[in-house]
Amino acid sequence: MRKAFRIVGAVLSIAAVTLFLDGIVTATLLPGVVNTDRDAAEAGNRRAYIHADHHHDIFPGP
Repeated sequence: MRKAFRIVGAVLSIAAVTLFLDGIVTATLLPGVVNTDRDAAEAGNRRAYIHADHHHDIFPGP
């Protein structure tokens, strides 16, 4: 049982370090790609909503 916990701990540690390094590399080496993808994904959002004079859950005063 002790050996199983050690193996699971090693696997989780390796996975955590890998995800951490992936995040650092993505943020530092590829910021242009990340921003371009985000801008492309949000490009059509302005066409999806209908303009209203007030917020959807705040009614205008009497």
